[in-house]
Amino acid sequence: MKPQRLYCFVTAVLLAVVAVAHLLRVVYGLEVRVGEASFPMALSVLGLAVAGALSLWGFLLAFARGKGPSDQAPEGSQTSTAKGSGPSTSSREIRQKFAGMGGKRTSPP
Repeated sequence: MKPQRLYCFVTAVLLAVVAVAHLLRVVYGLEVRVGEASFPMALSVLGLAVAGALSLWGFLLAFARGKGPSDQAPEGSQTSTAKGSGPSTSSREIRQKFAGMGGKRTSPP
């Protein structure tokens, strides 16, 4: 699993735990107090909705098929795979770009 997908998975699990905690509070009607202040149940309903949605989004990103955040092609590159429409960059242009980056050729042109 790539680091970005692992991050999405771990974040989704943590947010799922938070969502379950809010759900349990709503289902069992548990009161939350800090000192003399009491938090309304509506905050847990909102917390359940937000944490649940973010958790679902994280799981979708972690297990998405196809192109994920780290699989995307660089901006400006061609990704078309239609017949006869391959990349327009010639091998000579690629070698020139590579040489411009300070790279050394390991094979003859």
